[in-house]
Amino acid sequence: MRCFVAVAMPPEIRARLAGLQRDLSRDVDGVRWLRADAMHLTLCFLGECDDVTRASIGAALASSIPGSTGLLHLRVIGVGRFPRTGRARVIWCGIAGAVEDGDDMERLEALHDRVRGAAERGGARLESRPFRPHLTLGRFKVPAAARSISAALEPLNGAEMGDLTVRRVSLYRSVLTRDGAEHTEIAGYEL
Repeated sequence: MRCFVAVAMPPEIRARLAGLQRDLSRDVDGVRWLRADAMHLTLCFLGECDDVTRASIGAALASSIPGSTGLLHLRVIGVGRFPRTGRARVIWCGIAGAVEDGDDMERLEALHDRVRGAAERGGARLESRPFRPHLTLGRFKVPAAARSISAALEPLNGAEMGDLTVRRVSLYRSVLTRDGAEHTEIAGYEL
């Protein structure tokens, strides 16, 4: 089964993100928008895991995550695209620390490193992409030319979707369906 470790978004932020998607869909064509209930901050994508590996990763997370960073105070802010140059594949909303002079982003990076280390100890084979905290809003069916979406995204550079307090991370199972991925929490780990 496909698995990942992530932070769930609270209902009020999911509702704002769904509104943002509706607004963007009027100006940006060719995007498969994620369902609001599927929006999350991915800390580590694990890929396909058999039951033994998943259980081993779960045990490693249980010994590594609780009490590791304390609560994180984050802000969902800004809209952008991946890649930043060339033809766009993903539209996202950014993540920042809720307090300008706080260390929440450093602690989020440390949490990511702990999750990644636990996943590797549990037997996961991980990609080597850098961690770029974001919430995926949608994926282009066919990569889009930058010019075609810049006008729609630029006014949203500083759009604020709300603050959240991260109290736990979860191990999820992901099942791909015709209507998009369906995520089910397997286990949760309090910070």
